[in-house]
Amino acid sequence: MKRIITIAALLLGCAVCGAQDSVEALQEKYNRLVRTLGYDGVGVETTLERWEAVSPLDGNMLEGWFNFWITKSRSTEALPLDRQTYLGQKPLVSLKDSTGRIVNYFQVTNYDDEYFGKAASAIERAIAAHPDNLGYRLERIDALMAYEEGTPELALDALLKLIQEDQKGTVRWIYGGDTLQRSDFADLMQQYCYFLFQADEPGTLDAFYTISQKLFKSYPDKLDFLCNQGSYFLKAKGNYKKALKLFEDVLKKDPENRNALTNSVIAARKMGKKELAGKYHIRLAKLNEGK
Repeated sequence: MKRIITIAALLLGCAVCGAQDSVEALQEKYNRLVRTLGYDGVGVETTLERWEAVSPLDGNMLEGWFNFWITKSRSTEALPLDRQTYLGQKPLVSLKDSTGRIVNYFQVTNYDDEYFGKAASAIERAIAAHPDNLGYRLERIDALMAYEEGTPELALDALLKLIQEDQKGTVRWIYGGDTLQRSDFADLMQQYCYFLFQADEPGTLDAFYTISQKLFKSYPDKLDFLCNQGSYFLKAKGNYKKALKLFEDVLKKDPENRNALTNSVIAARKMGKKELAGKYHIRLAKLNEGK
């Protein structure tokens, strides 16, 4: 009788363990650990391993692995760089060296390639298992952009492929649990354009232009993408005539486009055309009065 009771107790214990290892319970434990200890805190790895054993294609679990490995892969340091900005950021601190020269120190993020590779593998598994989840695609692109810094070749390729897939119209994107409208996708892409432009590196500016061209073909009514192209020639190429023509193309369709008017003032001034700059300035001032 005692042996029977012992076996029953063991079976009951296994049942309890199984209940504890439900997806819901594991996700709740994972969320609790992340809130208190961070993505790579003590206990997170073990919880993810148990979660994966229960549900190997769970998107939240795979995203958890991505966050675990990407966090482990990152380290930061302050480095002296002979420049005024780095990826659009101002220096952490500026100090004088022994000769009296000002040296700018910037926060630079380094990546462990092995850990970054594991993070990439995890998010790619999530994408393969949940191809309509846009969030996983964007997390992969964000990671690539951060990893490549001022030369976003892989990130650009991923963005172009994503835009091409959106053009086909065969996928209804899910983002944050909601189904996106096409205009929502365009707005998200414009955020990447803004980031690349603000980074202000030759590689990021070229990517900014390439993506803006591609997006304007997909969304001809989204004049921001046409205005982006003008901004590229204004800032990156110093081709003020070409920039002004593109801004004028925007203004023909939207005479009160604030970005196009503002940049037209700058382009005209750069060309030395004060009278033309004044005309754009007047139009902009009237627009501002009517706020």
